Amino acid sequence: MKEKLISIIIPVYNAEKYLPRCIESLLNQTYKDIEIVLVNDSSKDKSAIVCEEYAKQDSRVKFYSKDNEGAGIARNYGISKANGEFLGFCDADDYVEPDMYEKLIESVSDTYDIAYCLHTNEKSIPVKTGEIKIFNRDNIWDLLVGEVGSKPNHKADYLYGSAVWRGLYKKSIIEDNGLAFMSERVIGSEDLIFNLEYLNHCNNAIYVMDELYRHCENEDSMTHSKLHFDIENEIKLYNKINEVLGVNPRGDYKLELNRFLIKRLRNAIIRISKETNLKEFNKDYIAVKRILNDKMLREVESTYPYKLLPFKQRVFMVFMKYRLILGCMLLGKVS
Repeated sequence: MKEKLISIIIPVYNAEKYLPRCIESLLNQTYKDIEIVLVNDSSKDKSAIVCEEYAKQDSRVKFYSKDNEGAGIARNYGISKANGEFLGFCDADDYVEPDMYEKLIESVSDTYDIAYCLHTNEKSIPVKTGEIKIFNRDNIWDLLVGEVGSKPNHKADYLYGSAVWRGLYKKSIIEDNGLAFMSERVIGSEDLIFNLEYLNHCNNAIYVMDELYRHCENEDSMTHSKLHFDIENEIKLYNKINEVLGVNPRGDYKLELNRFLIKRLRNAIIRISKETNLKEFNKDYIAVKRILNDKMLREVESTYPYKLLPFKQRVFMVFMKYRLILGCMLLGKVS
């Protein structure tokens, strides 16, 4: 396996504070046949300097700069520059366990089309069970649908994660099928769409049930801001998922897809409500009202079996369903 090169693509934007930790965790991998593809997306801080320094110190680090177009397009650029047979993705403010890529490439090998692992945050001790979960032709549909959502009576909103940074992909599948990331400026979750389109071309997959990726909550990130939310993008995302899953459906997925939309809009209300203050209350009130009046959400709510949801989600859904704006904002504030 040692002759198989892994290219790890990192979009970089204003990440000088976290970038060294991220790069060091990759350089210190137990699997050494890697290249680190740093794509500077026109950072305004000293990220480019950090990238240049690491590229000078280690030949495995490749550094490129491009115009600012967002993480999705930066990943596409990185794919075009990658030399590896396998591709991994990492966010610049995250880092990984030393054995992450060794475990993933040992798992994917020539047998599986993709290998995933679990993740945790920077404050937790990673759980490593050594267990694996295998998806073949008979049940890989469960993985696709499980990345989107879960049935109403399931505790969590989804069964499997959708972030690309937990996976190891075959470059040949990406290139042979013309796969590329959409821009997060156009659609709500470019990671999920990429994963679903990739899995549509997979015969099998393997899940390493070890927490090998450290996803860090950077409060400076725009994804944690109410300014990041765009309901039109969320509806585009809903419709795009429906399109991707509907190409070759092996079963019904509407309950999972509808729970996905409910979750996304509920989380948007929570984010808006947590950041609201007296000065911006009227504007935030209107934003929440707009979400609750959205035509697609109203259609989903009319048939969704919300009484099967876990208690807290069921209460929130009742407030959403009956357009109790202040109630939703209060629940969001304390969530």
